[in-house]
Amino acid sequence: MKISVRGSDVESIEARVGETIAGSLKNAGVFLPMPCGGRGRCGKCAVLVKGDFPSPEREEAELLKRNAPEREGYASRIACLCPAAEGEVLIPSGGGRVSVAGVLDERLVYDSSDDGYGIAIDIGTTTISALLYSFGNGEAVSSAHEMNRQAVYGADVLSRIDCANREGVGELSRCLVSQLNVMLSMLISDAGIDAGRVNRIVAAGNTTMLHFLTGLDPKGIGVAPFVPMSLFGDERAAGELFPGFGGAELYLPPSVSAYVGADITCGILAAGIAEKHGASLLIDVGTNGEMALCSGSRITCCSTAAGPAFEGATISMGMPAVSGAVCGVSNDGGVISCRTIDGARPSGICGSGMISAVRLMLETGVLDGSGRILERPHDFERFVVRHDGELSFVLGESGVSLTQRDIRNIQLAKASIAAGALVLLKNVGITPDAVEMLYLSGGFGSTIDPTEASGIGLIPLELAGRTVASGNTSLSGAAKMLFSCAARRRAAEIASAATEISLSSSAEFMEEYVEQMPFYE
Repeated sequence: MKISVRGSDVESIEARVGETIAGSLKNAGVFLPMPCGGRGRCGKCAVLVKGDFPSPEREEAELLKRNAPEREGYASRIACLCPAAEGEVLIPSGGGRVSVAGVLDERLVYDSSDDGYGIAIDIGTTTISALLYSFGNGEAVSSAHEMNRQAVYGADVLSRIDCANREGVGELSRCLVSQLNVMLSMLISDAGIDAGRVNRIVAAGNTTMLHFLTGLDPKGIGVAPFVPMSLFGDERAAGELFPGFGGAELYLPPSVSAYVGADITCGILAAGIAEKHGASLLIDVGTNGEMALCSGSRITCCSTAAGPAFEGATISMGMPAVSGAVCGVSNDGGVISCRTIDGARPSGICGSGMISAVRLMLETGVLDGSGRILERPHDFERFVVRHDGELSFVLGESGVSLTQRDIRNIQLAKASIAAGALVLLKNVGITPDAVEMLYLSGGFGSTIDPTEASGIGLIPLELAGRTVASGNTSLSGAAKMLFSCAARRRAAEIASAATEISLSSSAEFMEEYVEQMPFYE
């Protein structure tokens, strides 16, 4: 069978009888995010189809109720459950707003007389974001935001490194580069410009993602003494990876170490914390839980294995911080109200929404301090439901819910981040009271409520009033380096000056991790 494909750099694929859409796409080198490994549990591989596809079975129909993309003339399907058939498959873009709010307040000024455009990219383990900037006015003119399709190989960097060790780095590299080529094409198409007008591209990310981007073997990152093949900080021709942009230069910002990547270097640059005299803490609330503490001329970093819960990958109705994601939940006189990004119809929940929902559940007695959903007694008993033996809490009339398994995943992630921050402070000899400002960053970082974050134990209570939600600082820093070569030189100085505290075998960290597991009551 022949299937035409849109939203990919592969336009047509051959499918065999008995294959699923996801299987056929994978065989053709087109990859979808599948945090559950294609077992039909998460529903994150939703696509749009038209043609002779059979009707959904019960299991698929249930997943489609949660978070199905919509487009006139197409039907929504779960790719790992839907049998392949003659027709067309449209891989939907994440779309929506890409936030760099709170950091890039100053106007970006291009350091060259050349007119044109540039692209800033943040390659996250779970999500990828990109912005197309006009060098003429310093403004972003189009954006793209998608789940990282490498998720089919595992939710975290270690599982993907393990896959590369077994199967070679080539397939994971092709998956990432293929997705980025499609996203870059979308950017210029949305802006109505030709690729030849793009002069510069800056691609930030953690050290493992930059290895996959450039085709380097990440094996050394996964085993002691954790020595990567490169820490980057170099420039090359963009055409080596992105053939359509052969006239542009590509810059890869420097990493600090194997587990403190260029995304943190960019974050330190964007937030300007290395320029401050007092102590400032930056926490990237993402899959790798990277953080940096700047105190005077000292820059100390660490990384925790937080997992992808706050980025939506392991949450039943989780999604990136894009249009339609629930980003805040409130109790308005006994009525649960949900705020969504762009005010769109609720279609899932992003990290800030999870934090907000858990805080509400704790305050109203739906959730106890151990993280257990309670059926009674509380005012929202009607919203606690049981499905296949598992309790879930429905967020009012939104149709979005959190399961008991979701709560546990959030709990593990918040404990890892909180423990990492406390151990980092202790090792530098600074108490939370001495931190002048905490910057919370990540793909959903501009919508985090600091009071709610402290209310679930994600950050120390003492810092709630001194916390700034900073948006995607990795993307912000990449944008600064896109416009300014001086910013690149400063990033290199930051990466060179930074030191790392390893938490991977730290008994102190494990003790603190267990201590931070319960929610504050």
